[in-house]
Amino acid sequence: MKTSELLKLQDQISKLNGLPSIQEDPQALELITSINEQLSRANSSTPADDQSTIRLTQEGTILGLSRLASIEMGVPSAMVTSKNISHLIAEEHLDEFLSFLKSCNPTSCNKTNIPLSSNGAHRWFSLKCISCNDGITLLINDIDDMIQLETDFQHQSDFISKILENIPVGIFCRNLNGEFILWNNRCMQMFQLQSNDVLNKKADDIFKTETASIITTMDQAVIDNRETVELALNVDTEEKRR
Repeated sequence: MKTSELLKLQDQISKLNGLPSIQEDPQALELITSINEQLSRANSSTPADDQSTIRLTQEGTILGLSRLASIEMGVPSAMVTSKNISHLIAEEHLDEFLSFLKSCNPTSCNKTNIPLSSNGAHRWFSLKCISCNDGITLLINDIDDMIQLETDFQHQSDFISKILENIPVGIFCRNLNGEFILWNNRCMQMFQLQSNDVLNKKADDIFKTETASIITTMDQAVIDNRETVELALNVDTEEKRR
């Protein structure tokens, strides 16, 4: 809504309430004008300099990069404007990105993670649709370091899991809800219970009541004392005693 329309609307409201015209109040007029300017900038087709954004057509033609996007990606806006986004996206992710563009709707907060060209290499960026006025405006955020940390963590987790699975000692783990989340190979051999029969189940689902109670008590002692606990017991399942 333009400033003149806002003033007209406010004048009508003022008259209904027996108040003076808004145009007779310099401070109110200045406030209305300021608000209108901010709304105009927010809806502008030019990418805002205080945000890292890419503006493009639904077909993938680049309309411009904001100043911060140019800095993050290491490429001047003029160099890529009017070119297809394929210049910035790894080929194997292009179809995925174009599908994302077609579904863009700022009210639905569409988001995706895509590797974009940055200073001669591809880095992971999160993309969020924030406007569909006069082209699609995407807010971008460099998340490459976070993705790398997640990948490294997953590799380390997989490595530790392999060690725990194959260590010649029976090891099982339960979460705070009492559900088994690890039941290694040695446990399967000792108890003759496969991991599929144990994982995501509680002790009560697997063992006799007395045995399940002992295991639960032991787990609570580990949590309370933050120390390992040695336990020797005869384990009764619903079928056998060991």
